[in-house]
Amino acid sequence: MHFFVLNGLQVNGSPLPSMVVSPAEGQETGSAPRCEICGRTLRLRVWLPPYRVEIETWGREFGDVSRAGGDLVVSARFRRRWEESCLSGLSGFEPVEVVGVVHRHRPVGEPPQYYHAAIARSQTAIDLVASEFEWDEPPPCHACLGANITKRWMRMVVDENTWTGEEIFYARGSSATVFVSERFRAFCDRNSLTDAILVPAENYAHDFYRPRTREC
Repeated sequence: MHFFVLNGLQVNGSPLPSMVVSPAEGQETGSAPRCEICGRTLRLRVWLPPYRVEIETWGREFGDVSRAGGDLVVSARFRRRWEESCLSGLSGFEPVEVVGVVHRHRPVGEPPQYYHAAIARSQTAIDLVASEFEWDEPPPCHACLGANITKRWMRMVVDENTWTGEEIFYARGSSATVFVSERFRAFCDRNSLTDAILVPAENYAHDFYRPRTREC
């Protein structure tokens, strides 16, 4: 099985999305999910309905997929195609109110109807050794595989023996990274869904301690 990272950190010149979706001022949130074993925070606070967002655009059209907080905001077209498919890993699909739009490039018209979709938090695990993770200290919890400070990783390797079948999911060992399957990629391609920027997991590397080149 071939896995990809969806709309993650920019790596190796990967493209940037044409829009950024952020929670509007005053958006209510609930408690952040925590590991049931060690109590470690697994992701950002959960958004609570009603969902209100602001959009910043950098292209000519509004996209179909955007990460927002720990979940996705997707267009009505995405939702319709998803519900016609047999894919798993997203739930909810509750309406989102767009309360503000800022155009950074050229006008793109009115935004479509968007929906908030929750991403599955899977029992699938990252192979931390094969991914060559480095931390300040190794993860102390066998359940969430979370560490206090992650320094770097050379690639993302999903342990296929632990994969529970979702086409889009969070995995243990990298709680802020959204993984998708080959079937999810084919779904986006087949339906010409935009702004789903996918990086092959084996190419998804990042070093938080890499020296930055000083700009003159």
